[in-house]
Amino acid sequence: MKNSNYYKITIFLLYNYVGGNMKIRIVDYNEIDKIYPLYILGYNYHNIGAPDYFPYSTEEQLKNNLEFNMHCYNKIYLLIELRNIPIGYACISFKTTNVKSLWINELYIKEEYQKQGYGKKIMNEIESLAYQNDCKKVELNCWSFNSNAYEFYKHIGFINQRVVLEKELL
Repeated sequence: MKNSNYYKITIFLLYNYVGGNMKIRIVDYNEIDKIYPLYILGYNYHNIGAPDYFPYSTEEQLKNNLEFNMHCYNKIYLLIELRNIPIGYACISFKTTNVKSLWINELYIKEEYQKQGYGKKIMNEIESLAYQNDCKKVELNCWSFNSNAYEFYKHIGFINQRVVLEKELL
């Protein structure tokens, strides 16, 4: 069962073509094969940067993990397509702690499509969804090794609200 915001999001994205030959749309489990190759690329990138948190996984393990996530009632997957070819995706969810917010769980754009405005376009769509669903903010985590993503988020107006430090114990 999807969350109560699913209908608003579906109507919003159904006809939301972001320009030219690019579109952003919701995908569900039936289209896992469109997300899966992108998911592997994103996971492998994180495995190199933070192998303790993203350990080596077989393709079967990664597919099982994605299947589980796509079945979560509160996660919504958005696919970015350019001329009907998947070039990126985002996984978002709504959360309410002290204030209602939209949380970006994952955002991945294929490397050859980065720095061409596609990330900014999907972030604009995500912000529009947040406004339409009465969210007060959009939040995400960014790994310290992912400096390109960190600079991108700062460039589009995100500010650092918290820092998580760790020390490995021997």
